[in-house]
Amino acid sequence: MEPVRAVLDREGWTLSSRTEAGKLRFVVDGARGRVCELILERPAAHGPVASVAPSFRLRVRGGGRLNADQKRAVAELSSGLRLILDSLRPRVGARSRPEAEVRAQTESHEGYQGFDLLLRTTLACNQRCPFCCVPPSRGRVSAESLEAELSVLARRLGPKGTLTLSGGEPLVDPGLTRLLESARGKGISRFVLQTNAVGLDRPGVIEKLASLGVRHFFVSFHSHRPGAYDRVTGSRGLYPRAVQALKRLFSGSGYGVTCNVVVNAWNFRDLPGLMRFLARLVRSCKGRGKGSVDVFFSMINGVGLAKAPESGVDLAAAAPLLREAVAVCEKEGLKVQPFAAEAAMPLCLLSHPAKYASRRPLGQDRVSYAEDTPGGRGIAAPGVIGRVKRLACRECRFDPRCLGVPVEYARLFGLVALESRP
Repeated sequence: MEPVRAVLDREGWTLSSRTEAGKLRFVVDGARGRVCELILERPAAHGPVASVAPSFRLRVRGGGRLNADQKRAVAELSSGLRLILDSLRPRVGARSRPEAEVRAQTESHEGYQGFDLLLRTTLACNQRCPFCCVPPSRGRVSAESLEAELSVLARRLGPKGTLTLSGGEPLVDPGLTRLLESARGKGISRFVLQTNAVGLDRPGVIEKLASLGVRHFFVSFHSHRPGAYDRVTGSRGLYPRAVQALKRLFSGSGYGVTCNVVVNAWNFRDLPGLMRFLARLVRSCKGRGKGSVDVFFSMINGVGLAKAPESGVDLAAAAPLLREAVAVCEKEGLKVQPFAAEAAMPLCLLSHPAKYASRRPLGQDRVSYAEDTPGGRGIAAPGVIGRVKRLACRECRFDPRCLGVPVEYARLFGLVALESRP
């Protein structure tokens, strides 16, 4: 309740709720009358924008006359309310009625080396990142369907293929070790683990996972400032454990480590400082040489922006800090992964785009070309889904190796951040 109460006290607003026509409405009133309403609803389906969709959103109604500061306050209030609503759901380890089982389904995601096959072992998580596209309450992933998927994947991957395991947070899955053992028994021997690393701070966990075939840890770590870390992850008290886990990862060998940084409204100003922090941490740990730790800068996808628009950041504002952060990585010996995946930002934000471009063309089947509406805020075509670029991007030599931005981003910030590079 603290973030919500802080906004209400600062703005002099009051908050009440009522149910109307089957929808929960939060009513915000000020000294001069009604400020707006926040309506809880399921987002409308706009096509296959992602493998999973947010389970709810808070739509603002009646806020058209608010000034910029008030709109930011409403966005902050909306984010706080969503965290409260998420906290009311069953959390990891909570005693509650068993949730319905969800069938495991392999996902295919475009990466800079090709398409990666990803399997979510669980939808449970120990964090509540507002922009996360994986709702934490969609049920338990069926063990039987996981085994069936592994059998199919073993035939697709072969003995040399790599399977990405994700969640939710796979480290909170009590069956993770058994799943890895089962996968190895079926012939899959190489894995990437997508994780927030909370749990890897415990002695022996990294070594056990590595012995079962985890060859790479893809770790989400979005801020080196404890307060910002809590804000971005929707958690409390987990920052020291995440840092300790990074120390353990950086002190070991026999596996790769990528620090995944989702650039958002709460961390973009600190990107250069975050890179310096990671570089110092690597240097302080024995077992890792210069260039042995990767960094991937990613942007919030369309589902995350639809769920938490206040977490998005105008890339025109973030670009100078992103360029500085990349320069810090080059100086300090952190290896920046190519800007060439579904979550990657446009190459034109970089000072030297050729250095970080994909070596192969990326699939453009869900990319549209458009221009901003008058005023430069958002795109006109309401039916467009997926990714979008400016019309001028067709002339850019990196166009085949760039996926532009999510349509949801373009509707929030326009396309002014995209520059054509002949």
